[in-house]
Amino acid sequence: MTTEQPQAPRPRFSIWPGMIFALIGLNVVIVGITVWASIISRSPVEPDYYQRAVNWDRDQEAWHASRTLGWSLRSRFLRSDPGARPTLSLQLLDSSGTPIRSARIAAEIFHEARPTSVFTLNVVEQSPGEYAADMPTTDRGLWRLSVLARASACTFLAEQQIELAGSAVGDPGRDVTGGR
Repeated sequence: MTTEQPQAPRPRFSIWPGMIFALIGLNVVIVGITVWASIISRSPVEPDYYQRAVNWDRDQEAWHASRTLGWSLRSRFLRSDPGARPTLSLQLLDSSGTPIRSARIAAEIFHEARPTSVFTLNVVEQSPGEYAADMPTTDRGLWRLSVLARASACTFLAEQQIELAGSAVGDPGRDVTGGR
């Protein structure tokens, strides 16, 4: 009588080792696409980011001093018809709501979709406390406005987001300083 020894079961093909390599390969592809997209895109890098980091404390003090003034900035786009170049209208008010006259205003603006295209605006006082600047483009959408105003030995900083719509008058600017 011969006893047959049980044969060891044949190893079956397992999908799990292949899945591990497939997931690692997928990860390599995703990283490659991310690196490629970052190289070819025109995504902005903060200009002078190192110097801005070094000056962070000083900048925070300037924003705090600006807030303690209690001044406010009202901004909106105006244009005669939907196809015309808009004018940026600014109104600078003190803490009691009185227009601030003869301020020197420096303003920069960029479209939120193209943050690397920053325009420096020539701001001119139209009437007491009312200032205006011609926009160099008619592009619709959200714009980010940065203002530095000096008057009566005081410095005021503001950042606002303004929408340039298709109508003749845009929405008023919204403060986007983020609690600075």
